[in-house]
Amino acid sequence: MKNKIPILVYCLMISSLFACSEREDNPGPWEGSGPLTDYTVTPINGGATITYATPGDPDLLYIMAEYTRNGETFSEKSSVYNNSLTIEGFNTTNPVKASLYKVNKKGQRSAPLQIEFTPLESVISIAMRTMNIETTFGGIIVSWENPLSTELGIRLMVKDSLEKMETSEMYYSEMTKEKHSFRGFENKEITFGISVEDKWGNISDTLTYSTTPFIEVLIPKPYSDARRFIPYDNTTNLPPNPPYSYYFSSLWDNITNTFQNGFLTNPGGSGRSFTIDLQCIAKLSRLHVWGYSDYIYGQVGITGFDLYGTDRLDEEKLQDKSYWLDETIVRDGGISGVSRDTAIPEPSFEDDWEFLGSFYFPDELQYVSYGSPEFTAYTVAGLEFDIDQKAKPVRYVRFMVRRIDFHDNIPSNNYFSLGEVSFYGDNTVSQD
Repeated sequence: MKNKIPILVYCLMISSLFACSEREDNPGPWEGSGPLTDYTVTPINGGATITYATPGDPDLLYIMAEYTRNGETFSEKSSVYNNSLTIEGFNTTNPVKASLYKVNKKGQRSAPLQIEFTPLESVISIAMRTMNIETTFGGIIVSWENPLSTELGIRLMVKDSLEKMETSEMYYSEMTKEKHSFRGFENKEITFGISVEDKWGNISDTLTYSTTPFIEVLIPKPYSDARRFIPYDNTTNLPPNPPYSYYFSSLWDNITNTFQNGFLTNPGGSGRSFTIDLQCIAKLSRLHVWGYSDYIYGQVGITGFDLYGTDRLDEEKLQDKSYWLDETIVRDGGISGVSRDTAIPEPSFEDDWEFLGSFYFPDELQYVSYGSPEFTAYTVAGLEFDIDQKAKPVRYVRFMVRRIDFHDNIPSNNYFSLGEVSFYGDNTVSQD
């Protein structure tokens, strides 16, 4: 015989279930608990920080702020173990209202504390106010400030034939001071648009800039070896070990991201510099480098260097060996037969050659895990460095090695490597 539940009992059970559900979803007020009383509100860029004395109630679980931003309601929570809470994400300097609650372990709220604050200038506003756009090779260079290191998206747009702005690229950065080149455009008048976005969905107005990018091409390879002309350059030219290549000329063979392909010096050799002949005079825009092997920049890889250039070699000065000495390399004992105390003449080649820049690989690369997606991205893509736009056209480029495998203290055996180099710029300048 089947048991039957009386209809009245059944209805009472269902009613009880709904009541429990309702109590869980709407726990109601925290009876007898007043609002926060001891607090301070400090405006910050795009928001405010509320600091308070944590109530000593053992039932307290967290402090919650509830507010409206861009028409939507948001909340922020802070553990009972903290004494502050931050509200952010506003792209306005108008007054903002918020409600603060104490919340207990049952999810019940105290009476609200109503506060009002006026956010300081937003990060987006600061980025747009400090933004500077310059014409460069193949595009534009955009710089801006981001004092809170908030992740910002910089949207590049280009006006099409229908006068409509179309997105061309999106670049993300958290740098406090950033300078980024958008390249790949033809040498013709183009109207660019730049807008800034943040992680809270705020979008700035669009800043437009019309210009004609400078001519930029890959300086044609092959380059050639100029080390034989320059005193104190490292003239290592190790024989290949098939399928591996160690020749100096491997620096421009267009083979990248391949194990042990590139320039590798002979341990114990003399000199911490080397010179490349581009075989044409060019106003350089940037340099692209790759590591020597399928490690990121291991294998005694060069991770920092200074770059100098000139459009011609002075035969008379090539005979004066002391003219080619470098202060740092001499003091480190990097040149065999040259004392660390040797006086550096004035002027030296560094005074006469064009300084193209000082370039160091990001330190975080040394912590990237082997085989990870980030690792693969770096090894395949290599690294690019912008060359000072004010630099004069050059033909000969001299590398002065300053860091090996992220170490500033370079061993005196001058054991270092580099995989591939590519130069970009305008090679239509006068070749006289």
